[in-house]
Amino acid sequence: MNPLPPRGLGNFIWLGLIFLTMVSSQCYNQVKDVCSETPSRENVVRVEIDKWGKHQDGLLRENSFTLHVCREHFGRDTEAGNEIDKAATLINNLPGCALSMEISRTSHKDLDELFASNPDHNYLDYVDIVAEEPSRGCLKKKDPICSDVKDEKGNIKEDGFTLNCCQHRAILGWGGTGSTDFFTISVNQICYPEGTFPLVSGILHELGHAFGMIHTPEWPEADQEYLSVMQGDLFNLSAYDAAYLRESYPRNTEPYVNLVASDLIPFNQNGTWKKRTFAGKNPAGLYIDTDGYLKDCETREHPVFYTAWFNSGNQGGDNAICMVNTLRIRSENGGQSHILKQWKAATLPAESQDSWSGQVQISAADLEANGITTGAFWLEFEVNGWGSQLEKFTDDNKVSTKLKIGELKGGCRGI
Repeated sequence: MNPLPPRGLGNFIWLGLIFLTMVSSQCYNQVKDVCSETPSRENVVRVEIDKWGKHQDGLLRENSFTLHVCREHFGRDTEAGNEIDKAATLINNLPGCALSMEISRTSHKDLDELFASNPDHNYLDYVDIVAEEPSRGCLKKKDPICSDVKDEKGNIKEDGFTLNCCQHRAILGWGGTGSTDFFTISVNQICYPEGTFPLVSGILHELGHAFGMIHTPEWPEADQEYLSVMQGDLFNLSAYDAAYLRESYPRNTEPYVNLVASDLIPFNQNGTWKKRTFAGKNPAGLYIDTDGYLKDCETREHPVFYTAWFNSGNQGGDNAICMVNTLRIRSENGGQSHILKQWKAATLPAESQDSWSGQVQISAADLEANGITTGAFWLEFEVNGWGSQLEKFTDDNKVSTKLKIGELKGGCRGI
């Protein structure tokens, strides 16, 4: 004889237990399926530099320094000021790096003060360069353009800049050689219309110069695949950046793991390593095709997605852990989401990076079941999405970009 379920409150509890058992079974099967995968190690790259001297151009003389920032343009608790504070936090919080950076708000400085013949401060400020001005520091006499002008052969005919770091060196002063005594980061005012300002990615890039880092095209060819703030558009320190700073400004620290979702995607094109942003490499718009699947507005095919991540810590991850990455579409308010792909990622050694790309078939019916139809959404990638790998920081595990979904091909207008 089959047992009867209890009545009343007992019946509610009984049904609840059945539901929890079903959910637990589904979760177990999901975990089992994902964690039984063999993770790919094809794109795992550990930062291994034979000669760091080929990546350096004069280190800071002092590990501890103050950066004097124009309060009129980069005031405390303003959007512009917060970008500088974020950069300082990333530098100061890097374990194993002896650099200590303090931010001080000060009055706006003119060119004579920013590039004094015998400087005693580091500055970050807007500059007003006009053709009549004499050369100052590393800034040449020129019209204030934002980008380099090149000839048909790719040679630079006229220099331009949005941000510029000029170092006062032990030998020959501004733009000289040897260790850096002081530095000035100039912000070209014509490049930032009202309401815009340098982001943390650009500030980290210029600070990298102050710390002796050089542009990636100047690296040895064997090192070109590493991600770095020196390529621009990276909002966190990469595995390479962390390795460089710990090598150049060492300090004892406990071993740790830190997984970071990358704003830059590395890819090899005809034997040459290139990088594009997460937003620039991934689809900006999808449309629901007549077959019920979402297609890329640009290619008219099933969309291809790109992700990258790194371990900026000085310790490798736990090989016994099933570390899972997640790629999802979510609503703007975060209330609804749909997982596009969930996969077991390879355990990363210390100071290393990894990447994944692939085509995903997205059913419109599956999206709708999760409350996602057409409109404006976010494409979001999360490294260590299940939190199974213990790490030092977790506020850098996600990167996202805007994504629009439209009806049929006409839904791609304006994307």
